[in-house]
Amino acid sequence: DPNQYRTGSRLTAERDGPIFVQVKGHLAGTDYRLDTRLKAGDDHSDTPDGATPLAPVTVTTGQFDSSWDVDVFKLELRAGRTYRVEVDSDAQEAGGAVGGMGILASDGHWLDASGYGIVNGRGRLVLQAAADEQVTLMLRHKQPVHYRVQVAELLPDDHPDGPLGATLLAPSQRIQ
Repeated sequence: DPNQYRTGSRLTAERDGPIFVQVKGHLAGTDYRLDTRLKAGDDHSDTPDGATPLAPVTVTTGQFDSSWDVDVFKLELRAGRTYRVEVDSDAQEAGGAVGGMGILASDGHWLDASGYGIVNGRGRLVLQAAADEQVTLMLRHKQPVHYRVQVAELLPDDHPDGPLGATLLAPSQRIQ
């Protein structure tokens, strides 16, 4: 039954030569399939050490090469500034698969950000930098898809978002 097998094991060869693969956990007397693929070079690193730099107002494209592939980027944040990260992918055409996104601080903890995840091919998060620092953006997706990621630095909000402290307007007054 093709729905019974598990996938997801990945191996990066440390040197040239043969490797030994041991298959465990299948029932004796049952058939199984072992597929091996040579993966071409990854377009973006899977680890923070090789993260691709991103800057506000840049658009970068990529591809999740396999199920739950991780692509990692680094961002330079400035204290007190607000940033929006948006991801668009062709996942909607590929069945609306789900992925994830998150920001890892330079000291290794996850930063709070509003919005997370990639659903139906789209994801967005907003975060405010508490200090000048380099952070790591990690993206992953459930299935292979092409994507686009964009970072924008948001301007300070010049009007409150709620009724308390709202800007008072006179009839026919324009806001610029």
